[in-house]
Amino acid sequence: MNNLKNHRYYLLIVSLFFVSCASLSYKNLECTYHYGGSTQSMIVKPVTDPYKVEATQIAFKDSKTEEIIKTDFLFKVVYIVPPADDAAINIYVYYLSKTGQAPIHQVKYLPPFPVGDDSQPFGFTGLQNVYEPALGRAFQYCCRWK
Repeated sequence: MNNLKNHRYYLLIVSLFFVSCASLSYKNLECTYHYGGSTQSMIVKPVTDPYKVEATQIAFKDSKTEEIIKTDFLFKVVYIVPPADDAAINIYVYYLSKTGQAPIHQVKYLPPFPVGDDSQPFGFTGLQNVYEPALGRAFQYCCRWK
C-alpha cells in the first residue's frame, strides 16, 4: 500500500511539472532604433536556427525630399529560447564599408533572461549608442518584452 502511495505521489509531481512546462511561453521582443531623425521598431520572435536570421539595413526617410536613404548600419537580433543549448538573445550592429560588413557592436543576454519592466523607457537593454566609425553619427537602439 505504501508503494502505491509513493507511485501516486510521483505521478502527481510529474504531471504538475509537465503542466507548468507547457504553460511557459516566451514573449516576443520589440526593438526600437533611431538614426537620422527617424525612429522605427521591429518585432523579434524566437527562432530555432540562428543562422537563418538576417540583418536589417537601417534606412530613414529624408524629411525634405521624402527619399528613403540607406545607411551604413545593419542591425540584427537573434532570440533563441531555452531549453536549447545555445539559448540567448544576441544583438549585433554591423558597419558597411567598401570591403564588406564589419561587426562594431555585439551584446549577449543568457538565460534567465532579464525581466521586463514596463516603467523603464528603454527596456531591459537600456538605451544603447553605437557610433559610425567614419563620421561618428550615432545609431541608437533599445529592446523590451512585447
